[in-house]
Amino acid sequence: MMKSLRFPDCTAKSLLFFLLLATLCVPMNAQTFTNASSRLSSAANGFEWGTSVADFNNDGWVDIYERGTLY
Repeated sequence: MMKSLRFPDCTAKSLLFFLLLATLCVPMNAQTFTNASSRLSSAANGFEWGTSVADFNNDGWVDIYERGTLY
């Protein structure tokens, strides 16, 4: 047996649906990116160093990342 919706219940659900739909159609503004690397005062001499240790590829093993190489 099918349950029929009462008039006020159906109207309230329809009104809520259309209010939700109207709020989702509002245009959004995206974040902007400003490249600020040229304003840094560090002298670039071409020598970089550093090591990171983490599970980068999510395989369960600890990975070592060193100057562009993943071990």
